[in-house]
Amino acid sequence: HYPMLEQLGYQYDVEEVPVSMSTQLSEDGKVLEVDLEPSMPQLTLTVLSDGDTIMAEAPGAHFDLTSAFRGVNVFEVQPVNEGRSVGAPLRYGFALHEGLQTHSCLGSRPSEEYNGTTELPLVDGRLGSTNYRDGEWVGYFGPSAFQGHFGWNETIKIDSIKINFLQSRLSWILVPEMVELDIYVEDDVLYRTEWFRKSTPSEEGTFIETLLVAPPGGFEATKKLTITIPNTEHLPSNHPSAGQSVWHFLDEVQIYGQYPQN
Repeated sequence: HYPMLEQLGYQYDVEEVPVSMSTQLSEDGKVLEVDLEPSMPQLTLTVLSDGDTIMAEAPGAHFDLTSAFRGVNVFEVQPVNEGRSVGAPLRYGFALHEGLQTHSCLGSRPSEEYNGTTELPLVDGRLGSTNYRDGEWVGYFGPSAFQGHFGWNETIKIDSIKINFLQSRLSWILVPEMVELDIYVEDDVLYRTEWFRKSTPSEEGTFIETLLVAPPGGFEATKKLTITIPNTEHLPSNHPSAGQSVWHFLDEVQIYGQYPQN
């Protein structure tokens, strides 16, 4: 047992996430409520956004992201213990988008270790960080593949779709080679789009690559979207564990669009 390491957020070689966050969408779907709290009682938080201090030396922070904040919003959070910074500043992203109002389900079961921390982990407005253990990522280990269904009660005209993918090569995590997006115009008629990664399996370091599909004029109006990610890759020959299956980590299916005017 190492008390000093415990104070820094480490216990038995497992790093604790010093900040816990929660989000909730208002009943009218127009406000994303964000709460940031220290996960260890001795910590307080200093929160920065766009270079301005929002809340300093406070136990926690609450924000309401309205339509003015539509899209991705990033906050920098510095855990503080008795006036001293604990570790490097942490960056947390939140996205307000029309996908938050979907009826979504996972057609394939993710890993038990990496299945998000909320009931709807891919449409909760919370973005995963470069720490794959932060509880936000949904992970699939090959040959398990991802398939997700997203639906609306009324027709929506989708302008663009974004999905974040994590790559951490030494941890066997790669950005998927290809993603299929099916927009259903009718139950048996669909419009398929394929996205291919820009990164390569040989790129070192840990980083996030964002899928962005935004056809001119947007997609056909729809009530249903299906996303499929095959997972047949193996670690490349220049990897120490060449030939092994890989992980795919994704988080937050951001869907931006417009509902018809009533």
